[in-house]
Amino acid sequence: MTRMRPPRAEFRVFQPGLLKHLKAHLPEAVFLQNTQHETTHDLYILSARDQVHNVKIRHGYLKVKRWLDKTPEGFDIYQSQGKFAFPITGETVREVFSTLGLTFPKKAKTYDHAAFLALLNAHPSVTTRVVRKKRHKFMLNDTICELATVQIDKHKVESFCCESTDPQAVDQVVQAVGLTLAMNTTYVDALKAR
Repeated sequence: MTRMRPPRAEFRVFQPGLLKHLKAHLPEAVFLQNTQHETTHDLYILSARDQVHNVKIRHGYLKVKRWLDKTPEGFDIYQSQGKFAFPITGETVREVFSTLGLTFPKKAKTYDHAAFLALLNAHPSVTTRVVRKKRHKFMLNDTICELATVQIDKHKVESFCCESTDPQAVDQVVQAVGLTLAMNTTYVDALKAR
C-alpha cells in the first residue's frame, strides 16, 4: 500500500460534556471561523489478529492507517497507508487482509463493497462496527482538531481529537483546552472496549 502523507501524532479522548468543556476553554471564534461540519457513517473493520491498524470504510472508500508508536507525551503516531475507492483490486484486498493477519482466498480481480465485506465476514476473527459521527472540524495552533458526537451502536459519546505532524503542537493544544489529565484513546481501542 502507498503511503499518502507523513506520520501524524494524534490525541483523542471520548467522554461526555466535551462541547461544554471546550467552549469554556476556547474563544467562540474558534467554533465560528474556518470550520467544517460533516456527518459520516463509517464501518470499522476490527481483527483479533491485528492491534496496529485502523481500517474503515467511509463515503465509498477503504481507508487504512497504521499505528507506529507513541510520542514521549503519550500521543499515538499514525501513518496513512492508503485510501482506495470501490471497487478495489484483488492486490489491494490481499494487502489489507495481510495487515489484518488474515488469509486471502483470491477469487476475483476486483471487489465491490459487498464482495469485500463477504470475504471479511468469512473470517471468525473479524468484526465490524458501525460508527455514526457528527463532526465539527477546525484548526487550532496549526493542528487539525475535531469535536464529534459519536454513536457506536446505541451508545452516544462526545469525542475530541487533535492531530499534527508536530507532537509539540498537539501537546500545546491539549494543554490549552484543559485535557492533560484525559485518557488518550484510539478509535480501535474504544471500539474493542465496547
